[in-house]
Amino acid sequence: VSPDQVCSFLSSTHEEITKRRRYLELDHSELSAAPEPRKQVEGSPQSGPQLLSRTAVDPPEDPVLGTSSRVQDPGGGRSAGQSSVQQWQRSVDSVISQRGRGSRTKTDDITAEKGFRFFGFEQETEPNVCSFSSSVNSVLWKTQNEIRNLMEDTCCSLDSTQQRLLGYQDQASVFLRASKTELLKQMAAFQELLSPLPAVLISNHEQRHRSQLAEDVGVARRRLEELLAASEEEKRSNFHKLRVSLTADELQALNAREELRQQQLHSATWSMHQELQKCVRSRTEEFVTSLASLSENLLLLLDDLLTPAVTHQHTEHKAVTMETGAEKGRGS
Repeated sequence: VSPDQVCSFLSSTHEEITKRRRYLELDHSELSAAPEPRKQVEGSPQSGPQLLSRTAVDPPEDPVLGTSSRVQDPGGGRSAGQSSVQQWQRSVDSVISQRGRGSRTKTDDITAEKGFRFFGFEQETEPNVCSFSSSVNSVLWKTQNEIRNLMEDTCCSLDSTQQRLLGYQDQASVFLRASKTELLKQMAAFQELLSPLPAVLISNHEQRHRSQLAEDVGVARRRLEELLAASEEEKRSNFHKLRVSLTADELQALNAREELRQQQLHSATWSMHQELQKCVRSRTEEFVTSLASLSENLLLLLDDLLTPAVTHQHTEHKAVTMETGAEKGRGS
């Protein structure tokens, strides 16, 4: 696998993780520790981590409903297991019984106010409409509006149906927390795999360029060996042609042939030396350029994927390894 393919895979993985983090609305503060499970109160449903608390404002003191600071139950007091939502519904029923059915506008205002406290902002005012929570809230709002249009004269039925919607919201909240926890586990495992990745990629990059350089040098060496073998064969041929009976002209011609062989051998050796220097210089420049590009890509890709703690730990381990190697070198 080439470094470009690895960088492309890391880039696509980073985009996918970022997309999932935005969809699950995972904050940076949650990346260091998994979200703790919230204690469930008996008789009252849980609220989502990103939704407005349904008990953030005490319903009996709601300024929109105009109720008094305390609303007593018909029996003289609230039961011990009664939830805050049921108390709020009782106060709303009390106000409705006191004021009568009223106009459609007042009922819509009360329903919208309750829906806001239960489900948060509507979709058009939600700042992050692509998140999981906003999608669930949008479905809950649309369902509530449809039910409100069908049951505009039956407030109790609307409240009962709204309780069921709150149950769906609780299930979505549990699923959201489980998804966040699973994403945090996957990111932690992914970071463990990414920690040694730069050293492995750089080492493989170095080995690949070293093997390419060794292959080029091997080709040049084989060519030089073939040239030396041919020159040595010609030298032996010239040596065997030496005779005592050779005339001066024949001896001079044989001597000129030997000198030409030596010149050709020297020229070929020098040319091969220049070619090797050029090959080494070219491979070195290519290695430095590609290593700089690989390091830059790794820094850009791993900047958001590796946490500072993991990076610092890996750097310290590498520094200790280098110091140990230097001490061994001095000792030898």
